[in-house]
Amino acid sequence: MALAVPVQKEQISQSFNHQEQETEFTDAPVTVFVRFPTPTEPQNHFLLNVKEIKYDPNNVPLYEIYINLPPAVAPNTESPYYTGKLALYAYPQGGTFSMDITDVVSQLQKLRLITGDTVSVTFVPPAGIAPAVDPQSSGKISFECVTITSSP
Repeated sequence: MALAVPVQKEQISQSFNHQEQETEFTDAPVTVFVRFPTPTEPQNHFLLNVKEIKYDPNNVPLYEIYINLPPAVAPNTESPYYTGKLALYAYPQGGTFSMDITDVVSQLQKLRLITGDTVSVTFVPPAGIAPAVDPQSSGKISFECVTITSSP
């Protein structure tokens, strides 16, 4: 069982599909709320898309991504909420980062941890891992919107 650790205050945004709102990652977790697509097939594939990403290529920290992480639950990469890492090294400025989240969604649905048409997506800066910091760079990441799409 994971120990609960204090988490810095989160920045919370609404980023419903096709509504653009620039959000900036900081040293605290950032949570956005996203419309969850209605599955059209029992075996749908789900993609998490972070659109219009801007970052300093000299200082790109990794962020952990969680789907529907409850506010009172500490981030833990062994939890069913953990999706993976936002790694931008190969993504162009203004591009879209996409990640297959089908397995995580399936597990959360089986556990009844996804209900309704909105889910939260939380981006957590990893604790204790300091990126190589260029004193001239900010290390900040921003994006326009987050979507979840599905396909058969």
